[in-house]
Amino acid sequence: MSRSASDRLDERFVALFGPAPDSPLSWTEIAGALSVSLEDAQMVVARLELAGYAFDVSPDRGVALRERPPFLVHTEVFPHLDTRWLGRAIRFYRTVESTNDLLLAADPAEAEGLVIFAEEQSKGRGRQGRRWEAPAGRALQFSILIRPTRGAWEASNATLAAAAGMVEGLREATGFAARVRWPNDLSVDGRKLCGILSEYRTATGNFVIGIGLNVNQTEAEIPEGGTSLRVLTGRETERGPLLATLLGALERRIDELRTEGFEPVRRFVEEHSSLIGKQVELQIGREQVGGLATAIGPAGGLVLRTGSAEKEYCLGEVTRVLSWEAAE
Repeated sequence: MSRSASDRLDERFVALFGPAPDSPLSWTEIAGALSVSLEDAQMVVARLELAGYAFDVSPDRGVALRERPPFLVHTEVFPHLDTRWLGRAIRFYRTVESTNDLLLAADPAEAEGLVIFAEEQSKGRGRQGRRWEAPAGRALQFSILIRPTRGAWEASNATLAAAAGMVEGLREATGFAARVRWPNDLSVDGRKLCGILSEYRTATGNFVIGIGLNVNQTEAEIPEGGTSLRVLTGRETERGPLLATLLGALERRIDELRTEGFEPVRRFVEEHSSLIGKQVELQIGREQVGGLATAIGPAGGLVLRTGSAEKEYCLGEVTRVLSWEAAE
C-alpha cells in the first residue's frame, strides 16, 4: 500500500511545524506553503486530528500544533526519511502478534523494502524462541522485507549487516556507540539495547529482518540486563526521526553488502564487537565450548581460540562472558 497524495500533503503540513509545537501559522501561510486552497488546508487539519494530533485552531490566529500523537504515524516518519527503497512503504499497526510473521506471510509480489511497524506485539520473539516484549508506544518494533539478490550467501550475512546499520544509525541519531553482541544483539555497557531476528519462509521466498529497539522505556519497564535510550540519556527520544535515521543506515549497509561483499560488514562488526578479546562460553545444541573470542570470521561466525587452535563457530549462543569492559 503506497502513500497517497493526501498522505504526502499531511506529511508536508506536519513538517511546517518542526520537531516541537511552535507559534501559530496563519491559514494564508499554510495554504501558500502547501500550494492548496484554504478549504484543503482545513481538511488536512481535520484528517490529522483523527490521526491523533491536537491543534489550537483560530479563524484569526491560524493553527498551532499543541500535541503530537502518542503512537507513531506516517507523518512523523516520512518527512525525515531519505532512502531509495527501504521503508518507502511502511504499514503502521497498534497491535499485532508479530511483525516478522506478517512479513513472512506477505504476498511474494510485495516490493522489497516494505516495513511493518507495530506499537505492541503479543507474540514478539527473539532467538531461541524467547519473547520480546515492550510497552505500547515506548519502543521501535519493526520488520523489513528483503529480497536477497545473491541467494543464501547474502541472507546469511544480512543479520550482521543489519547490526552494523543499527550501530551506525544509533550513533548518528543519538551519539551513543552501541556494541554488537554476536550474533544479533546490540548492547551499551553490557546491557541489551536492541535485538535482531532474521527469518526466511520457503513457501513465500520472504526473507525478513525483525528489529526491536528499547527507546522510551523507564528502568522499571525493561527486563533485567536491558537498557533503553531513555535510561541512557535521561530524556525521551522522538521515535519518528529516529526510525527514519535507522532505516537510512540499514539501507546503506545492505547496499554495501551487495556491492562490496561481506568484508566491510565483517570488519565493522569485529571492530564494534563486545566480545572480541574476552573469554566466552558458547552453547551449540547440547555442546558447550569455551575460548578467547579473537575475530568475526569470513563466514560471519565467532572465532574462538582454545589453546593454540582457532575455530569459527557460525551457530550457537554465547551464554557467558567473563568480562563486560568495552572492547578496545
